[in-house]
Amino acid sequence: MQLKNCPRCGKLFSSSGRGLCSQCLQEDARDYDLVRTYLRKNPGANMVEVNRETGVELGKIEEFIRQGRLLSYSKLQVACEICGEPITGGRLCDDCRRGFRSEESEPEKPGVKGRVHLERRRGGGLS
Repeated sequence: MQLKNCPRCGKLFSSSGRGLCSQCLQEDARDYDLVRTYLRKNPGANMVEVNRETGVELGKIEEFIRQGRLLSYSKLQVACEICGEPITGGRLCDDCRRGFRSEESEPEKPGVKGRVHLERRRGGGLS
């Protein structure tokens, strides 16, 4: 275990891989329970209503949605980080995820990456 500063509150804590101190983790668990309980009673609620009625910050609610913790409440949506389409979980919509994967699997184009740039920088030519 290593000592880290909690990114949320700044407190020094012994990290076990979770990324937040125990107090912030407890706060997240409490906030998640508030949101989940409210949504069970009000399944058609949107993020603004959940925020207003529970007091949980919109950013935290969005984080819970992106983590996939509120998938059963499909009315809650966030925007795809690339195209802005509404999604019910994660960071990318299916179309952007497919496009992202196909770009990753394309073969490297000669002269674009890697050693070529280093050779040019050092004054050498293409080999």
